Amino acid sequence: MPDRAEFQMHNRKAAFLWGFMAIWFGMLSMFVYLYVTKPLFGEQGQWMPIGLGLFFIFGIGGMKWAFGHPIVSLRLADGRAQIRELYAFRVESTTCLADEISVLPIREDKDSDGDPYFKLEITVREKAFLIWESHSREETTEKRSALLLALKP
Repeated sequence: MPDRAEFQMHNRKAAFLWGFMAIWFGMLSMFVYLYVTKPLFGEQGQWMPIGLGLFFIFGIGGMKWAFGHPIVSLRLADGRAQIRELYAFRVESTTCLADEISVLPIREDKDSDGDPYFKLEITVREKAFLIWESHSREETTEKRSALLLALKP
């Protein structure tokens, strides 16, 4: 019997977070450059270092949070699975048999605006991987169905 075609699924939300933080620090660097090369006078100039300092502090916290989110890739082929977590400065890879993957029920959360947000997770050896997330229940359900179909022996 021929092997099934390769199946892949990716969660690339972290790339957006990393890009946002790169833009944050790029803009902040431009403001620091402007402040150093063309200092402002009066009250604006007095408060600028404090404002820039606060943006750096919040930026560092945001960067730590954003870089803690990995891009997750799942690849199924020939009865084996490879799950790769790409962090900003390291890569973690888990290889297992496809039978070792448990697909959890879709988890409904709320985003920062209070809108519904749906997450699809899998577990391998008691470690959870967030493999898909979306504002669309239908899209998340379709992804879960496709994953379950790909995992069938």
